[in-house]
Amino acid sequence: METIFFPTVFDKAAALLHGFATTQYFSDGNKRTAFLSATVFLSANGRVWGNISADDAEPFLLGVAANKIAIDDVARWLELNSSPVSSNIPSPNR
Repeated sequence: METIFFPTVFDKAAALLHGFATTQYFSDGNKRTAFLSATVFLSANGRVWGNISADDAEPFLLGVAANKIAIDDVARWLELNSSPVSSNIPSPNR
């Protein structure tokens, strides 16, 4: 049986965000890259941010970057702070 390490969209986005935030790939902008990477990934998977901005997320991102927040907790936070994209495209049955 195949092992799936990050089974949900939120787990995958959390791994992406956590990886960029905790591993200093760049000399500057790691937390911004982490936030934007998670944003793009969630958007590509039909999710958008609720009422949270990058500035609002900063204290959380600082905790992630300091490795004080586990990937599972990041996944829960992403799920709580995002929502499905609402479609304004009318159904063919309307």
